[in-house]
Amino acid sequence: MKRFLVLVAMVSALLPATHAFAAVNVERKGAENPVIEISRATIYGALAGFALGGAVALIVNDSEKSKDYLRVGTAIGTFAGFGLGLYWVARRPKPTALLELSPAGLRLDPSLAAIQPAGTGARVRLFSASF
Repeated sequence: MKRFLVLVAMVSALLPATHAFAAVNVERKGAENPVIEISRATIYGALAGFALGGAVALIVNDSEKSKDYLRVGTAIGTFAGFGLGLYWVARRPKPTALLELSPAGLRLDPSLAAIQPAGTGARVRLFSASF
């Protein structure tokens, strides 16, 4: 084990660092799933737009145009929520690994092998792929 750690330290010292050490490894489960997060933002946007459209309809107090205010408010809120959901998902930190496969090629970066405690053992993200 000592030899392996010395080998990893030597290789990481020789390779140029391409990422900051502040990278975050995130596994997308549950509410962190991009589809769920975008859907949730879209639904909340639609509800907020409906509430604001209803408030405008109550202020104007015109029975013929009140449906239009609700419809337009809901549509604007839906599109705004969808756009914000896409923005939040696109701005997330990307997970990194020891061996990364990307369109630029295969890259080995031992400095990014983050050992995470997991129950009675430890986990290391060894491989990641992006296309």
